Amino acid sequence: MTAGRRKILSVVPKRHRWLRALTDALAQSEVPWQNAVLADRMLRIRVGDAPFNLVVRPIETGMPGWKNTSLYVIGYDGAGEPNPDQKRWLDLLHEVLRSMELDLPPGLEGFASIGIRAGAPGEILQGLFPFITIEHSRVSGNLPYSGYGEIVEVLIRVTSRCNQACPFCSAPHHDEPDSEILLACQRAIDDLLPGAMVSLTGGEPTLRPAFLQEMEAALHLDFRHIQIQTNALRFADKLDPGVIPKNERLSFFVSLHALDPEVYDRCTNTSGQLSRALSGTQRILDAGHQVIINTVICRENIAHLKEMVRGFAGAFSGDNRPVLHFSVLICPEYNREAAQHLVRYSEVTEALARAVGSAREIGMELQPLLSSTHASLPACLLDEQSRKSGRHIYQIEPHETGYEDFTKPYVKAQACRDCRETKHCLGVPRPYAERFGLDELAPISAEE
Repeated sequence: MTAGRRKILSVVPKRHRWLRALTDALAQSEVPWQNAVLADRMLRIRVGDAPFNLVVRPIETGMPGWKNTSLYVIGYDGAGEPNPDQKRWLDLLHEVLRSMELDLPPGLEGFASIGIRAGAPGEILQGLFPFITIEHSRVSGNLPYSGYGEIVEVLIRVTSRCNQACPFCSAPHHDEPDSEILLACQRAIDDLLPGAMVSLTGGEPTLRPAFLQEMEAALHLDFRHIQIQTNALRFADKLDPGVIPKNERLSFFVSLHALDPEVYDRCTNTSGQLSRALSGTQRILDAGHQVIINTVICRENIAHLKEMVRGFAGAFSGDNRPVLHFSVLICPEYNREAAQHLVRYSEVTEALARAVGSAREIGMELQPLLSSTHASLPACLLDEQSRKSGRHIYQIEPHETGYEDFTKPYVKAQACRDCRETKHCLGVPRPYAERFGLDELAPISAEE
């Protein structure tokens, strides 16, 4: 089937019009491409109904491959030997590239994507926009989105740049999409996943030159909720939150890991930024926006949690008060350093109990302790009241977790098979299991 007879979705800036010509040539050569994405100095072309990616890189990278042209290395994802069809596709791509390479950028810089509109909406979107992540969950209890039922959250990682360097950061590194690409991404999400919740995250999203315009464009689309994940620094003196229209669908998820300047510096690997973070958060509150303060519990701040919560009573003024949210470390594979900042969960639950008590004493609203997807404690480590107060019930992907399977990002104990929560529980991050084991995990019986 030729590209002309398939419904095409494309995000191709003028400077990358060669990508349309390339996919047309592949279709004429009877290569059944599904999408082609230029990002991070690499062209990845998905071919066939089963996942198989042809990969093109600049030859100066020195990467091994199937075949070379004068400018590019052609390879594929995976370690196994390609089957006869896949070998033919590789050879055909080699022929097409050889005939066209003088019209292509040698360094493969920039971003562009093109694909067919076929398959599940999430697969189409993640194929076109590799800087997004899609999570499916439903919520219960005392959560802002409890009336929504099923939630599809799309995290758009708009930049890898950040003005902080938290050693436990869970953000991946990738090339930064320009405004044209980002706005096209937002429109595609609105089209393919109507009613989705969108989080603009990073890195630090406010570092983008067109951040305010891009965020306002999101507000004009039919998203269920828009969340800005930020450290609030630039709202202290660079950006005016007052120019952002107040909207019940908009909230700011502000990372604030301590109120003690020295602890804050250690958590963010910076020096002297706490006052700006507090000022920026106050300005967002003064502008009337919803603010959730996210504190990631780590080795540096665990002894500070109770004091920090008490300090919130005087840290912010006015009637618009922030809501407090606690997260635990995710420890992604691409940040090996994060595991050094883990704290045993039995210590975390004790510190949380004291912090929750302080929040109640000062009348500060606290989101339920199971209100994250990947950044919550396992349910078995919390008391029944905390489990019932509200939670994100996350739809786990098959590749994410297994029972004492240390090849997966999250690990559960064999005993977890009998837990009533096991269908919705990731377990613990693999680095946590490797460091502390799985003995803390205890199955919750159906009778509880």
